[in-house]
Amino acid sequence: MNMGGLLVSIAVLSSAIALLATAGPAGAVGPAAIAIPRVEGITIDGKAEDWGEGGFRINILGPDVEGPPPQRFDGCLRIGWDDRGLLVLAVVHDTVPFEAAQPDQIWRYDHVYVLVTAPSGEMYEVCVAPGRYPKPSPPRLYAPGDRRKPAADNATAKVTAERTIAPDGYTMELLLPWAAMNITPAIGARMSLRVASGSADEDRRR
Repeated sequence: MNMGGLLVSIAVLSSAIALLATAGPAGAVGPAAIAIPRVEGITIDGKAEDWGEGGFRINILGPDVEGPPPQRFDGCLRIGWDDRGLLVLAVVHDTVPFEAAQPDQIWRYDHVYVLVTAPSGEMYEVCVAPGRYPKPSPPRLYAPGDRRKPAADNATAKVTAERTIAPDGYTMELLLPWAAMNITPAIGARMSLRVASGSADEDRRR
């Protein structure tokens, strides 16, 4: 099978970021940097309720973004941080689940992707499959090793990922520890962040 070109991958954030001391307001700070607010009391359990209105919010699809119709694939993300690490909440509407069987193929199908570039220039990259297909299972993590070397060995083992499944999608939470990324969190600390959500449908195989 040729799977080329079947993935719809929406990069919802690709920017320099700076850590903000309080829960808000988030937004632009300094030259070409986005302020990421600190959030408190977040339990990594695949549920969004404890986020409240916290975190920096990004829509997965917007009016100027090419992609599938929102009835098929849509959602939003929240980005925050605490003393433990970088926090990501993904609420994804995806009516047709399809995931790779092999870990090194996770990026080709339904997944959440995070790439952090530390101030040192080291890169920490992880793809997470939600675990909806072919049957419910825990989220599966993969760190591409050849293209970008993660900032620490056994990078995926240090990520906490949990998700809950809905009839039309899933909610996923990720905790990327500062220690695993060789980052010391501090107010105003800057790094680069890229976050994306991807989707591919089984019936589009060829």
